[in-house]
Amino acid sequence: MLQTADLCVILGYLVLFLALGWRFRHIPRPLPGTVPPGSPPECYTGFFAGGRRNRWWWIGGSLVATTFASDTPLVISGWVAKYGISANWFWWGGVLGTMAMTIFFAARWRQASVLTDAELVALRYGGDAVPTRVLRTVKAFVSGVVVNSIVMGWILAAMAKIVRPLVSWKAIVGEANYALLDGAVPAFLRPEGLDTSLTILALLAVVLVYSLLGGLRAVLVANTIQVALAIAATAGVALFAVFKVGGLSRLWAKLEILYPSAGEAVRDSAGNAILTASQVAAFVPDLGGGISGETLGMPVSALLLSLGFLWWTHGAVDGSGYAAQQFQAAQTPADAEYGSLLYAVGNFVLRHWPWIAVALVGLVLYPRQDYDQLAQEMNACMEAETCTELQLFCAENPAECPIRGFTMLALRDGRFVEDREMAIPTMMRDVLPPGMLGFALVAMFAAFMSSVASHVNWGASYIAVDLYSRWFQRKRRLNYVEQRLVARLSCLAVAALSLLVAAHVDEIGTIWEFYGGMMAGMGIPHLLRWFWWRTNAWTELSGLICALSLSVANWLCVANGLGGIFPESVCSHPTHAIALISLVSGVVCVVVTFATSPCEQAVLERFVAHVRPMGFWRGIPSAGPTKRRLLESLFLWLMGTGSIYAGLFGAGFVVRAEWDVGAGLLAFFLIGIWMTVKGMKRLYANAPNYRTRTITSVRKAVEEDEEER
Repeated sequence: MLQTADLCVILGYLVLFLALGWRFRHIPRPLPGTVPPGSPPECYTGFFAGGRRNRWWWIGGSLVATTFASDTPLVISGWVAKYGISANWFWWGGVLGTMAMTIFFAARWRQASVLTDAELVALRYGGDAVPTRVLRTVKAFVSGVVVNSIVMGWILAAMAKIVRPLVSWKAIVGEANYALLDGAVPAFLRPEGLDTSLTILALLAVVLVYSLLGGLRAVLVANTIQVALAIAATAGVALFAVFKVGGLSRLWAKLEILYPSAGEAVRDSAGNAILTASQVAAFVPDLGGGISGETLGMPVSALLLSLGFLWWTHGAVDGSGYAAQQFQAAQTPADAEYGSLLYAVGNFVLRHWPWIAVALVGLVLYPRQDYDQLAQEMNACMEAETCTELQLFCAENPAECPIRGFTMLALRDGRFVEDREMAIPTMMRDVLPPGMLGFALVAMFAAFMSSVASHVNWGASYIAVDLYSRWFQRKRRLNYVEQRLVARLSCLAVAALSLLVAAHVDEIGTIWEFYGGMMAGMGIPHLLRWFWWRTNAWTELSGLICALSLSVANWLCVANGLGGIFPESVCSHPTHAIALISLVSGVVCVVVTFATSPCEQAVLERFVAHVRPMGFWRGIPSAGPTKRRLLESLFLWLMGTGSIYAGLFGAGFVVRAEWDVGAGLLAFFLIGIWMTVKGMKRLYANAPNYRTRTITSVRKAVEEDEEER
């Protein structure tokens, strides 16, 4: 449990961000010239786009922080145990999409000067057309309510898992006050127990303070500070964990002893083979054995689909979602593009390897076969009613159980099972000294709070801009104070809905797979709208509805033991289902496109003149100083992608204690990123207004704000 030193570290962290909320309590006014005519009210631009005054390091840092959520280490821990390191191809394939977003789309989002990706459809297809109004409403509801609530739900559920074995509010506030809190918190708000719910509510309250006061500007600053703290703390935890087992070389030697690669396979109580040390270490799954299923990980087909198909059929391939919102908050299109590159580096090279190292240590400190056996012993004694007093106590109070690593077990459907997602929080409790444990929890809190803050503001932007302002506030224009109230109430609504969803999340990895299926298929219509004049509102609407329907149907079938909507012969892995949903949705949206009328010529001309996209636009010129040639963009995309992969695997070889290869790849990564940045700068060298606003104009806008206050 937490000691005084840990509580002091955590308290200092929370006070810091409460003070930050007070420092950024004012919603910034938009910079002059950044709010086009007919755009949403000025307050919304300040609250949901940070006044469009944010430089690239705030954008990139915030995007890394948003994806560096508290669920990340738990999912990685579960995947490394069940599938090996190679399971991370589920999202490593996203390097291709992230660099495409950086080179082709990040600056375009800022150029569009919209507040949400749902608002973009009005600019692209014509806001007065009936299909466009339907599409914008459906996208806003699905993204702001459905998708955002699911993502927030798994983030909250992950935080509940982390704090469950670590935090005891009874020890913090005393038994009398704890009893009062027990009576005050309703049952539906504490699916994982009162202690976890109180911790989450306290963190959520701090997040809401600065999110409601300062809007996205406060969120961007807080996120960047938090991701710096989180990366530093996770690196410290990883170093401590690795030294605990004697260093990286000793770590791999112990893994080979516990999970030998030669001889008879180590098996669990059901007779299933457990991954060997070499399978755990592999960056690419065993391609010769037809590996599939829950135990031995990713088949070769799933790897090829991740690299060749899934990255560009995902709905966020063009930055749609919270990334688009933060690109729109950039001071210039150049800031959006550089921020996206910083995000790519932080997300794929820096973010996850410390947690992979910690997950590997967990396999040594908590051997899989031992905890599978412990689960079976608990089930046997519960069924026969022969449990000892210690076993009964542990079943009712897992966080206080003296059996080492008992919190590695989870009770599901009345039976104990091994829960590898709990390896990291369990190890934090068992091996970290006072003070260091508080520092590790601060990293988790920072990851949690940054993700929650971004998603609260992002989800609220749909409710305020695309739903309320268009459907409920049509008779008169709200004044500034009323706009601010609507924005803040929307944030509270998103937070409350996410708490309800979190109560129904059991295994985070499964929800990730469901989310992947739900977003599958939107990549094709999202790409088409930026490159092809023939795309219309029906293209996106049909793809969205088809992907969402298939994903929900597949999830319901799996949840009810029916095996999914696709035959097992072609769908033996979650990646297969996601790919099939993408394929079907893509075919549907293309067929619908040709069966419906294109957009009006005047609408296309306005979009091209405003956004200056690449592609095929029926002879409409897309001239201007911000135009980058397609071949040059493709070269930068390939250069950036290769560099990121070099950095990713360079860090991986270091974790595998293969120092020479790791150092060489990291050197290639640094050179490649430098060349990519040089190539990106050539676009802005001849377009100073596109590159940056003058310091004088920014200073003048800030001084005007201060005078008004």
